[in-house]
Amino acid sequence: MHARSMVRFAQSVLAAALVCAVLAPPQPASAAGYNEERGPNYSRRVVLTFDDCPRTLAAFKEGVDYARKANIGLVIAPTGWCIRRYRDRYGVNLAQYARDRGQY
Repeated sequence: MHARSMVRFAQSVLAAALVCAVLAPPQPASAAGYNEERGPNYSRRVVLTFDDCPRTLAAFKEGVDYARKANIGLVIAPTGWCIRRYRDRYGVNLAQYARDRGQY
């Protein structure tokens, strides 16, 4: 009985490996020349993303204003709680502040 269990286990592992090999996307042709420091981006463009609530309003404004002056695109995704907190506390809508300065 033990031998049958081992054979079934080996068959299921081989079947899973075959499925993974068939379903896995092929590696891009440029994978061999992947640059660990630059990643797959070979342009001079960068997008910065921020998915958290800023620590201070001053830091947020400074970052957004600097990005506008330096022509840097930001993707900012504060949570609804974060937007409400800054709106209620300081009267500033973070998302609108960023959009007014060309950010998303």
